[in-house]
Formats: sequence, C-alpha cells, structure tokens
Amino acid sequence: MEYSITNKRDKENTSEKCPRCLFVGRSFLILSEVLWACLDCGTTFVPKKVRTELRNMIHKKADEIKKEANSQAEELKKTETLLEESPFPCEICGKPFQRELYRINHMKSHIPKVAKMEVMNAYTG
Repeated sequence: MEYSITNKRDKENTSEKCPRCLFVGRSFLILSEVLWACLDCGTTFVPKKVRTELRNMIHKKADEIKKEANSQAEELKKTETLLEESPFPCEICGKPFQRELYRINHMKSHIPKVAKMEVMNAYTG
C-alpha cells in the first residue's frame, strides 16, 4: 500500500484542516482517498472534499426518495377520487367501475372455476 504526504505547497490541500489540532494547510499523511492522518497530532480524519461529496450524494438520494413519495401520494389521491366518484363499485372487492357493464364482466373473476364450468354446461347443455 502506498502512502503520500501533503505539504504547505500542495495547493489542492491547503484548505484542509485537522479536526483535532485545527492547523490549516499542514502536512498530512494520505492513507487512502477517504482517510487522512495529521502528521502533527496523529488524528485520522475524512477530508472536507470527501465529506462534501458524501453529503451531496445523500441529499440527492433523499430528494429522489421525496419525489417518489410525492408521486405515490398523488397516485393514491387520484385512486381515492376515482373510488369516490365511481358509481359502480364491486360488491366483493370494492374495485370501482365507471360503467355497470364493466362491473358485471369483472364479477366473473370472483366466480370459482367449478361454478364457471357448471354455468357453461348449463348453457351448452
């Protein structure tokens, strides 16, 4: 495993600060991309750039979850409105229908297969 050391002349890391000794722009040992160590006090810490990237990723994911939840809430609201406005609900499962014919056709889905066969035999009979 390779380690590198930053120093005061390294412009990219001059704003980095040790959380324990609070020295800005000192020399740090870079243990990995996400873990640094202060050469003055030995404290290990996550650099500011990495913390910022992680925070942004978390907020982006949270925004995506909020959008999905809002979308689902709107869909639920539409369904509830449809249920309230539907004049022909199924008496068994409550599924709403705008027309009575649709509900009658749907009711066939609740009839057991044996009963369906008996009905079919009675008509073909």
